[in-house]
Order: sequence, then C-alpha cells, then structure tokens
Amino acid sequence: MKRTLVILTSILFTLGIFAQEEDIVLDSLIEMQIDSLLHPEVDTLNMTPEQRWVYHFQQRLDSVVNRRRFARVSSRVSSRSRRRVTRTVEYKYTLGCLVYDLSADSVIYSYNAQRMMKPASTQKLFVATTALSTLGMDYTFDTNVTTDGEMMTDSLGRRYFKGDIYVEGGFDPSLTFSDVRAIADTIHSMGADSIDGRIQALVPLKPHLLRQHQWTWDNVPASEEYFITPLTYNKGLTDSHVPRDPVMVTVGRGRRAKRVMQVPAFKQSRIKHPEQYFVSSIYQLLKADSIRFSSSQPYDVIMADSIASRRKHLMTISSPMDKVLPTMMKRSDNFYAESMLLSLSRQKQPEVWTYDACKDAVRRMILRTEGNPDHYLIYDGSGLSHSNRSTPELEVEVLKYAFRAAEIYQPLYESLPIAGIDGTLSSRMKSSRAYQNVRAKTGTINGVSTLAGYLTASNGHELAFSIMVGDLSASSIGKGIEDEICIEMAK
Repeated sequence: MKRTLVILTSILFTLGIFAQEEDIVLDSLIEMQIDSLLHPEVDTLNMTPEQRWVYHFQQRLDSVVNRRRFARVSSRVSSRSRRRVTRTVEYKYTLGCLVYDLSADSVIYSYNAQRMMKPASTQKLFVATTALSTLGMDYTFDTNVTTDGEMMTDSLGRRYFKGDIYVEGGFDPSLTFSDVRAIADTIHSMGADSIDGRIQALVPLKPHLLRQHQWTWDNVPASEEYFITPLTYNKGLTDSHVPRDPVMVTVGRGRRAKRVMQVPAFKQSRIKHPEQYFVSSIYQLLKADSIRFSSSQPYDVIMADSIASRRKHLMTISSPMDKVLPTMMKRSDNFYAESMLLSLSRQKQPEVWTYDACKDAVRRMILRTEGNPDHYLIYDGSGLSHSNRSTPELEVEVLKYAFRAAEIYQPLYESLPIAGIDGTLSSRMKSSRAYQNVRAKTGTINGVSTLAGYLTASNGHELAFSIMVGDLSASSIGKGIEDEICIEMAK
C-alpha cells in the first residue's frame, strides 16, 4: 500500500502540478490516500472536504477519550525487591461531552451527551443566560435610601431629624464599606445633631436563603458565605472599618484583678444576619461622627413596606450588570452568582423573593432553548450544591440559544474566561492553538470538573461545547482531559 502511495505521488509530480492551488489538491489527495490506508473501512475518497474535516475531528477526540481512560502505573514487586512491574489501570471517572458546530448547525461530536451529571460552576451559565434574557444588560442592582421624616428645630434652636431612615436592598453583591460610608455621609450632610428615629433595613424575604441549597456542608470551603439577604455588604463578612463598641473585661487575677473598658480585637467572621449588620454599621459610623440617637433601639429590620407612599428619596447606590456579570463569570464568584439568581424573581414578584420563583425563571429560559427541563435540577446559582444536575446536551442548548441572540451572546461571550489570559483559565492551555481561542466557564467541586463555552475551529467555524467529568479522585485529571479535548478541537 505504501508503494501505491509513492507511485501516485510521483505521477502527480511528473505531471507538473506545482502551482499553489494545485498543491492544495495534492495535499488533499495524499490525505485521502492516507485515510484509506489507515481506515480501510471508511470511504474517505468520496467525502467532501467538510465531511473529511468532521471525520478527522471525531477521530482526534475519540483518541483523547480512549487514551485518557487508561494510565500506566509502575510499582515494586515487593518491599524487599528492587524489581518493578508496569501495569495498565483504567480510571473510573465518568465523562460526558458534546460539541456543536454553530456555523454548520450540526452536532459533530457526542459522548454520553445525555447523561445527567453535576455541573459545578458551569451552573452559572444558566443563571447568566437567564439574567441577560429577562433582566437585560441595562439592569442595575439598586440599593435605595429613603425616609419618612424631616428636619426639626427644638426650643434651644438645635436642629434634629425626626423620623425613620430606610435602606432597601436589591441583592447588590458588590456593596462594600465605601457604600455604607456614603450612606452615613448622606445622612450626616442633612445637618442634624441628633436623630429622633431609627435606621431600618427593608427586607421583603426574612429566611436566610442559602439554607435551602442542600449543600453537602463537609464539601463546602469554610470561606463560602451561607447567608444572603437583599441587603448584604462585604460578601456577608464582618468589616474592620466599622467602629466597635468597647466592652468591660477583667484584667489580672486575684486582688489585682480589675474591670476595664476595652475595644474588642477585630476578627473577620461570617454574619448570620447581614441586613442587621448593614444598618448597625451605618449607626456606628454616625455615632462616631457625634450624631446622637434618642431611641433605645437605633436600628432595626422590618419585613413589610406599608409606608412606601410617604417616603422621600435620599440616595441610590447602583451597580450595573456589566460590572456584576464579568466578576461572576471570570472569577467564578459564588456570592455574585447567588445574588444574581435571587434577582430573577423581581420581574414577577418585586415584593417577595423566593428560590422557587428564581428556579421557575431558569426553567422558562430552558424551555425557550427547546431544551428539556427534566434534564436539569437546580438548587443554587453558584453550582456548589452536589444536588444540581445537568447534561452536556442541555448546556450546549443554552450556549446555542445565547449565540442566536446578539443581546445575550455578546455580553456573555465577553464575560467568559479566556484560555491562558484571565479568570479561572488564566493558567491553562497556554502553549497550544487553544490559547486565547477558548472562552469557557469552568467548574470544580469535590470529585467534579466541568468546562463549557465557545471556540473557533481551524476551518473558521464557531463551536459550542460542554465537557463534564465526574467521580474524580483529583480535579487535575478532569482539567487535563478538558484541556486536551479543547486543544484537539482547535487544531
């Protein structure tokens, strides 16, 4: 057979086919001959160039999948012997993969594509796509400060403020101490020496929402935030900038012991009631600015909003979608993802935010993609829950849906990590054709590694793909599989 190939090549050269266009024909003929030699069961001679490209694409990915299922392990025969034996070990992980050619509108590779697996942080693709299709890029996460009071003057000519001040949250995940300071400065600028009223947090939904996630607590990092309400700053952690009230402590022992006032040392911790900590921080800043409160309970949290018509606007802190979305996707920020998920119910129920309403919003988006909602289980927006389920096929349906809508695709595409450049892909696929080509959302939890996004193939076609690997002993195994598949797709 090799001799036949050499003779065919010699004949073509003797005919004088040396021009650039004819070189392409020659390369194609040689490629077809090699295919017929290596794969005699496949008739590549009668394939179109596009069909041959897809065939080689599938062969490369099959090679990666089959090769990555086995490993060569070397071990000593016994503790007393220096002789080593090598054996082949099969990995027990589960793999699902689907690649869709967006330019040709066809599936070009599928492997366990309908298997339901844990999506990990590729769950954020569902949340981001739903938010962009329902809320839109013009949406802002607003924190409003209003009041039902007014400035008054006492008998001694001193000015004071009579009434309550309300802070209403909008699940803005980017709020920091500077925003709390800005609210305190706005109240201070009214010119009152004292306030006859309270600072109240308006929170329509009281339950601490992340208790509903069914997270496997032993698998969640200690730094993750478990308590989110519409009014949370500093990602639900205590802040060192907030003044702390001194407390009485005992110094010394026995007869020398005495009680003294000391400011407690700062120790960052997670807050069970972020909305209460928010308004208490405003109170502490105003107190440090020498503003007195006549009420014995200067701050509070209320669930109802029965006096909305009588409130006057003081200020609004807004965070646009184009600030929140890139942080959520590139950094895979779980707190941002939960906040964005909880914002989805505002279109239907602005007065009550529930996880059921948010889940329904995601399911409606899945129906618009013509995907099967029964292939999807959602328990949170971040993907930390081990109860979440999805399939590679459904993730690709969401990517296809986004690709066909410019108002969704452009911001989503720009928010995804770039291979070898930024985000959670900054250190991956640096020395290959996938470098700067792959834009995808990563996902990693215990025993799971996932990757889903877009890339441009060597023939110029845009591809959408989803790779899900489960039952892993180490996440590096899954990432290695994902990287190698992406490198082969980009060839």
